[in-house]
Amino acid sequence: MNNWASERPGVYSDYDASGILWGQRAGKSVGIAAVGLGESGRAYQVERLSDAAILFGVDCALYALCAAALSNGAARVAAVPVAEDTPDYSAAFAALERESVCAVLCDSLNPAVGQQLLQSVEAASSRKKERIGIAVCGADDPLAWAETFQSKRMLLLAQYPSEGTPCAPAAALSGRIAEAADPSLPLHGAALSGIGGAVPPLSEEQVDAYVRAGICPLETVAGETRLIRAVTSRVKDPQGNPDRTFQELSTVLTMDHVMAAVRDSLEGALKGARNSARTRAALATQAGVVMQQKQSAGLIESYQRPLAYADSEDPAVCVVELSFVIARGLNQIRVAAHVQV
Repeated sequence: MNNWASERPGVYSDYDASGILWGQRAGKSVGIAAVGLGESGRAYQVERLSDAAILFGVDCALYALCAAALSNGAARVAAVPVAEDTPDYSAAFAALERESVCAVLCDSLNPAVGQQLLQSVEAASSRKKERIGIAVCGADDPLAWAETFQSKRMLLLAQYPSEGTPCAPAAALSGRIAEAADPSLPLHGAALSGIGGAVPPLSEEQVDAYVRAGICPLETVAGETRLIRAVTSRVKDPQGNPDRTFQELSTVLTMDHVMAAVRDSLEGALKGARNSARTRAALATQAGVVMQQKQSAGLIESYQRPLAYADSEDPAVCVVELSFVIARGLNQIRVAAHVQV
């Protein structure tokens, strides 16, 4: 700030200008762990790219990934530097578990680090900080690599930009997830800004194989990199049979959105309340109000009247039971024609 020279009453202003990329404030935050300057294991809140340049330097993966996330719609980035000589991604992921983010990624292609990311994402999600992890393949066989995940909370990529950091598409995808105002709308066809091509290009047969394996395929159209389809790595049930229940990313995001809304609505009832029939009836009614709101918004198709009852093992616990049908995103329209000539 400047030192103001005048003591005269009035309204004054001052500004400076520089090349700044701001996050989209209407969107959500994403978490990134990558090599860069700064204190390892500490989560820095980055809302503009100029801040990332000062904190981490411009010649590092963390800066490049912050740029990709912010330019594609993230409101801010919880950025955790990782030391280049002794990288500790587990500590970085632990720091991000305490942050409120919608997606987490890193700059490592190591399959072992990908498994650490998976464990971290599932651990944070179990503690009411739901998020999606995005891992990039560093193995020789992408299909075999994808088999090791099988999680509705993991997105997998196995293509890379023609130049720049290999994980930039993952950061760009995280920005698109953060930007989305309606979690039920699928992201297929979404453009990943600033990503120069998708290598290797895929044949139609490879696209099908990637989707069935739980890998998100990319394509280059008129010089623009686009996401063909956003699928999670959860494409099989625990018995190993094909299962599309949680295959679509929009299904998982909608489920998280609805459950978080119900939790937030009921949070105030914990203060000074008795686990009485009257309280339980009020909780069931409040949950029903949220269900109706989400149905009106088109996020769920239908729901049953919520139930609230005292837990049989712990009388201090009230169980609010929900049953609802999530509105699915539309991926294909198949026209069947019966023509007579």
